[in-house]
Amino acid sequence: MEGDKADSSPSTITQCTWTFNQYWSYIDVLLGELRDDAKKNTSTTQAAEEFVKQCVSLLLEFCALI
Repeated sequence: MEGDKADSSPSTITQCTWTFNQYWSYIDVLLGELRDDAKKNTSTTQAAEEFVKQCVSLLLEFCALI
């Protein structure tokens, strides 16, 4: 799925297995998608950056609970 700019609707998503060595590449892909979505759904760059910060913060808080 890395580098795939195709339609990501549930019917077109293909499963991808990431190896341990590719872990940070996987994280980069996810963060890139989050940034792209934030840019599309906010009116300013600052709002997009704040949205990404909030998402990452919530994710880290959730991971700390596990």
